[in-house]
Amino acid sequence: MKERVSIKKKVKTKDDDGYKIDALEDYYSCWAEINNLYGKELYEAYNLKLENTLNIKIKYCNKVKTLDNKDFMLVWKDRKFRILLVDYLKYNKKDVLLKCIEVS
Repeated sequence: MKERVSIKKKVKTKDDDGYKIDALEDYYSCWAEINNLYGKELYEAYNLKLENTLNIKIKYCNKVKTLDNKDFMLVWKDRKFRILLVDYLKYNKKDVLLKCIEVS
């Protein structure tokens, strides 16, 4: 695993005027293996307009076991990704595969 990624948790906070806003808070930083989609998975992504989708593999740990796809974002090289799927790979407690799509 050669790339450093940061997992951010979505939180509700207030701006200077007291309005509730969504913010990202640092949750966990780790090393990852970044892979593009390929083969059948790539063609299915193109059909669904999910071209900027990556498979990101990270090591399993206690922080990672609570991940879900609605409350967390992933940042890699100043690019933000929404987590579409968290795959615990048969719950082997070794690796976790995150399917992520880039957001602007």
